[in-house]
Amino acid sequence: DIWHRGAHGGDEHDRGEHGMKRLPSRVAVVIGLAMALSLALYWVLTPRPGPVSRAIGKVVDERLGQPVKISDLTQFSWDEMLTIGPYVTDNGRAQWCEHWAVTTAQCEEIEFAPVSEGWVTLVFRHSGAVIHSEPHARINGDFYPASFTLPLMPSDAVFDVMLVDGNVTESGQLWRYLVRHGEAGPRGSKLATLAAGGAR
Repeated sequence: DIWHRGAHGGDEHDRGEHGMKRLPSRVAVVIGLAMALSLALYWVLTPRPGPVSRAIGKVVDERLGQPVKISDLTQFSWDEMLTIGPYVTDNGRAQWCEHWAVTTAQCEEIEFAPVSEGWVTLVFRHSGAVIHSEPHARINGDFYPASFTLPLMPSDAVFDVMLVDGNVTESGQLWRYLVRHGEAGPRGSKLATLAAGGAR
């Protein structure tokens, strides 16, 4: 009996040890699942620039000193380009659509940029209908002014890259302004050159 009780007690002791060994693995699984969920939420909720915005950013970096022609960067045909400035709420979006005679159905399909200083919305139309819209990260090229007062035709949507000394990104790169070709930029701005644009 003593031997039996000892053996039985040993079995329970072993089970206790096994249970404690399993506990860390379960905690690791829970932590792993939480991290995966956090990454998934980050991926879904973090705004990302659209294809035109990314193309603008690439051209601005690679062709400093040369005008940026938006029609060269789009994969679709359009006859009007518009922008919606930063910090535009749902009410402001509805007002924008009404001002530019965008139907309610089309307005609901526009991929508006997040309500943030760093983002604007690009909208392209053809024959009055919205055919493409996307968030544009201003760090890829900051349209000046941020909201157009008139739609731009492809021949008008040509921009000079301009810089302002002291206006830099978090990485120390000079901030790129996109100003309609031949027009004045922000106070103190100058046309970008390879030398000036490459400054850090």
